[in-house]
Amino acid sequence: MIKNNFPELLLKTDQSSFVKNQIDQKAYDYKVNYSKESLAFNQAYFLKNLYKCLIALTYLDQYNLLQKQPICDIGCGGGCFTLAYQLVFGRVDANLIDKSSSQLAIAKQICTDFNVSFCNCDLSSDILNNQNLNLYSYSLGEQSDIKNTNLGDNLLLIDYPEVIESFVQCNKDNYMFFCCKCSTILDESSSGLIHENNLEVNFCLAVSKKYLVNQYFEIWNNYQTDKLQDLFANKLVYNICPKNKSLNSIDMIKEYWLLNSVRQSDLKLYYKIINQENNLAKVSFIAHFYDIIKSQKILVDGIMTLHFDFNKIVVLEEFYKKYTI
Repeated sequence: MIKNNFPELLLKTDQSSFVKNQIDQKAYDYKVNYSKESLAFNQAYFLKNLYKCLIALTYLDQYNLLQKQPICDIGCGGGCFTLAYQLVFGRVDANLIDKSSSQLAIAKQICTDFNVSFCNCDLSSDILNNQNLNLYSYSLGEQSDIKNTNLGDNLLLIDYPEVIESFVQCNKDNYMFFCCKCSTILDESSSGLIHENNLEVNFCLAVSKKYLVNQYFEIWNNYQTDKLQDLFANKLVYNICPKNKSLNSIDMIKEYWLLNSVRQSDLKLYYKIINQENNLAKVSFIAHFYDIIKSQKILVDGIMTLHFDFNKIVVLEEFYKKYTI
């Protein structure tokens, strides 16, 4: 539920226009004084940022890239990300963190009746030492020390490309970065409220290679052929080198996997990324399974090389040796 005064709280004022002009003109050179300008900042940007979060989260939900789960919203500001998440995924437990007590005061006014808690702290807080946290945020552009923080295994960051660029090399398992550009034309007659037909959002999703490798082995382990199109590009090459066999479409991979799923049981996979650079990841893997047709236990020891283009696998090459155990 959203408080009844939610729209009125965010109506544009002279102070919010001043803050917005300063930020638009000076960009990252302008440091917002949240103790004095928190309300004005949210009046200027909350609705615009909320819309961007809704666009991003709806996209991630539509393509099954993000599941409903408790969240920790770092640098929550007025709470636009948490609000958007609740609107897209329904009620979840949310911990909103911000070092500005003024920003937290705005968040408390905007969202109510959600199962949320608030923490006035910075990135050094012990709350961030829980490795099981799913840490999500709309913007971390002002959090210069976040890369040195003991973050959880999952991070979703929605921000501008220039900010995303400094994070894409983070060496974590399940990091997703959502680059989002947004331009707005405000209707003065509506006191600054944004009309959807005047809002243009351009975005792209950048996912860490570790995340994509983890996704691949997860769907392989369960032979989830219905998820192959989420991971592979339409134009692809899947080379099974020991068999001198090349698959060139998702349908061909599906057929290959279906044949394997029929003859294999008790499949267990173990893997480790041994190298990743640019758009390439090299993975060592071991597969154990029982060959139903031959009535044998099989061990496969191999190396897999994956080439990515915009979060999709375009080339996959397998080299392996097979042993009877």
